[in-house]
Amino acid sequence: MDRIEGLKSDIEFVTALDDSYAINGLYLDDWVSGQIAENNIFVSNSKSANNGLLAVGAFHSIKNNISANGVTGLAVSSRTTTVASSSMLQEMMAFYDNMPEPFAPKYSHLSLIKTKTDELGGIFATVGHTVTGNVSVAAPNRIADRVNELSTVDNNYESNDMSIFVDPENHDWRVKADVARELKFDEGVITDENFSMDEIGI
Repeated sequence: MDRIEGLKSDIEFVTALDDSYAINGLYLDDWVSGQIAENNIFVSNSKSANNGLLAVGAFHSIKNNISANGVTGLAVSSRTTTVASSSMLQEMMAFYDNMPEPFAPKYSHLSLIKTKTDELGGIFATVGHTVTGNVSVAAPNRIADRVNELSTVDNNYESNDMSIFVDPENHDWRVKADVARELKFDEGVITDENFSMDEIGI
């Protein structure tokens, strides 16, 4: 797995052409699997078309991320073979069917995706994610029903209460440690006790 950790993504410094263009703090597309996205902070200054983290693919570990002030905090989607990318997905399914023998053991999870996709009647199987311990404030999560069925999704916090953060007016989006304990957040969530602002960068 590749690890994407400790990224502070202030989306306010990136401007879309107009409201029809989405800006994602982190985007894991259909062709990506097995990524570790943990302990990131995604903040937007616009509620128009900004997401903290948008994930498709399969077998991602998405843990203890903080999203604030976006149209979506976490968007974990389940593609179908009837969407705009259908031709690519169909080609990928055909590749899985005819995968050369030397690659099959190394990429055994690909055959699982193919099997699940067939079982689901053409729904691209975004299987095997772990989506836990994430904190989204004024940025509601959008996690597909299929993802909830086929992945581990647990203990993700959503609210509109900005007071849980240390000092958002000055871009300190760490969670107050006493609030984290009170709300029973995962121990890995970034707080003012376990992480110093001197260690963070943009």
